[in-house]
Amino acid sequence: MRLGQTGGPNANLPFPDRCATGNIVQTVTSDTRTVANTLAFHAVDRIHVGRMFELVLGGRRDNFEAEHHNRATRQRFGRTDIEFAWRAAFVFKPTSTVRTDAAAGTSFNPSAESLALPANDANLAPETASCGWMGSRSRLPAASPRTGT
Repeated sequence: MRLGQTGGPNANLPFPDRCATGNIVQTVTSDTRTVANTLAFHAVDRIHVGRMFELVLGGRRDNFEAEHHNRATRQRFGRTDIEFAWRAAFVFKPTSTVRTDAAAGTSFNPSAESLALPANDANLAPETASCGWMGSRSRLPAASPRTGT
């Protein structure tokens, strides 16, 4: 619940009057409640192609439903976002200590992601993103223990 105030006493910073009360009036400016339900299904599989290659494929389907009610203004609205996101990666492993990856994928953020759904965002489509990357890494062989005096 958010309150607004009017009618406060004039403030004098160097010499405040601690007994002044003024004619303060508080009003409810916002009293909101947002309820969100989500349901998602996802699958990921790693497919070995020979000894040196892997293919990683994944998909996710989300159903995000949000209902917003502002009890102060009696506004009521909601939205449902149904989105599909995917991920794919190609892995090359020429030796047991070297690995090179190339991957890409998508994602989305619904308008009511943080459980706030302002009236001006209620009709906005979800924010979507695509990303890709490529990298390589190697594991150093374990050092042999030193012996000596």
